Amino acid sequence: MVIHSKIKLFTCSICNNEFYRKDTLKLHMLTHSDKKLFKCIIQKFLSVLHVTMNIEDCESNM
Repeated sequence: MVIHSKIKLFTCSICNNEFYRKDTLKLHMLTHSDKKLFKCIIQKFLSVLHVTMNIEDCESNM
């Protein structure tokens, strides 16, 4: 077992981070690209909150 031997066989060609598993390296490589797999739910929430507060502001001023 590679993990129990503490030998990391997979190395990032960009930053030289080492990984036990190939799939972990593959995920890590996404940090060096512009490709984003997940949208930030916090940013989306804040923008919805901002719009909601703006609508409430406008309605209260009518």
